[in-house]
Amino acid sequence: MTVNFGGYRFSEPIRLVGWKPLPSSGVYALLVADSLGASYQVIYFGEAENLAGLRVDERHPAYPCWLLLAGSRDNLYISAYLTYNWPKERRQALAKKLAARYKPFCNYEAR
Repeated sequence: MTVNFGGYRFSEPIRLVGWKPLPSSGVYALLVADSLGASYQVIYFGEAENLAGLRVDERHPAYPCWLLLAGSRDNLYISAYLTYNWPKERRQALAKKLAARYKPFCNYEAR
């Protein structure tokens, strides 16, 4: 099941703990699942030149916010939109556009 954000088809949400991304550039969404795991709420949009090298752990500046909302790392999910060789400015623009539209709690600049 893919998810759609602003007309862009992101990958199926997967637990952050077991995420093995492709070595591609992309825009990603951090999500939390509802208590039944039936739906997700986006809490952060970001971008990376290489998703395989992305640090989505305690070294990420928004990590404390993610944990606050998720309750634990086990309730964090990630979904990605692969952007194969998009320049950084284009990825950043998409992440900013999505954050402005969905206003995820942990994208402080979008609030």
